[in-house]
Amino acid sequence: MASNIENLAVKTAKLSIDSVNDTNWRVLQRVATNRIDFPGKMAKNEEGGADTRENSKTESPLNKNEILEKLKMLVAKTEKIENSQKRNFEEIAEKLQSMEESIPKFFRSNEDAQKNERSFKLVDGNLTVEAKVEITETAGLGKENFRKFDKSEKDFSDCILVVEDYEFYILKMYLAAHSPFFKTLFFGNFSESSQYEIRLNGIEPEDFQCFLQVLYGESAIDDSTVEGILLVADMYDSVTAIRRCEDYLLNESKMEFKKKLQISTQYRFEKLKNQCLSKINTIDDVRKFLPGDLSDLDSLILLTLFQKCVSSQ
Repeated sequence: MASNIENLAVKTAKLSIDSVNDTNWRVLQRVATNRIDFPGKMAKNEEGGADTRENSKTESPLNKNEILEKLKMLVAKTEKIENSQKRNFEEIAEKLQSMEESIPKFFRSNEDAQKNERSFKLVDGNLTVEAKVEITETAGLGKENFRKFDKSEKDFSDCILVVEDYEFYILKMYLAAHSPFFKTLFFGNFSESSQYEIRLNGIEPEDFQCFLQVLYGESAIDDSTVEGILLVADMYDSVTAIRRCEDYLLNESKMEFKKKLQISTQYRFEKLKNQCLSKINTIDDVRKFLPGDLSDLDSLILLTLFQKCVSSQ
């Protein structure tokens, strides 16, 4: 009966402990095999190590409450040790993380430190930094302007157009000849018609610079500027600039196929649209030229593509 009670107590203790170390596990095993000291029962003789079977026979039966109390204390002790070890581990991990974040990346190895010592030099208290930079692409006002519209053109202009913080010195008559919008603005019955300085809103200065260069015959159109120029040209209804952008997209542009198709529908470039669609006749062509999501394409374009794919089957 006592043995059954002990086994039941051991099973209960095991269920209440998530994990125990090797030492405590051996203790529980000793409980299960009647080899741990309980009141009135000795597992081994301290002097010779032999089993004291005669004593165990004469001792009174094990007390259930004492066994459970013993196991309860063992479980509590094990949990206390585990919680303590967990707190210690978390504190160490936190300190290591803090130390790692405080060390600059380029000093994490002796080799990197030596490299940086050679790269950074203090001369008379001044820090000199040596770096190699490769320019792969330029866009907007960072690019070379083939024609200037700044104060150097003041003597040859009769109006200043202000876009954000940039001033463009232009001739009203020339700009009006290429844009119905500016013709109305400069020579219509508007308050701006008599002003020397007029502010334009809704456009970027980089795009307007390129737009003016196109009107003056400069080669300002490329894959990085064509969309900005088209935006300004469409806003101001400049047929000249729009036509030149379409010619570039048809004959010179290396722009992504899908982007070309979107521009063709946005600005009603029928020639460009037909050129793009002529390359797609089968489902394999769709996968090749239009990978990914097609939901952002014009609905008429999608219908045309669907019809072409169906007819090819």
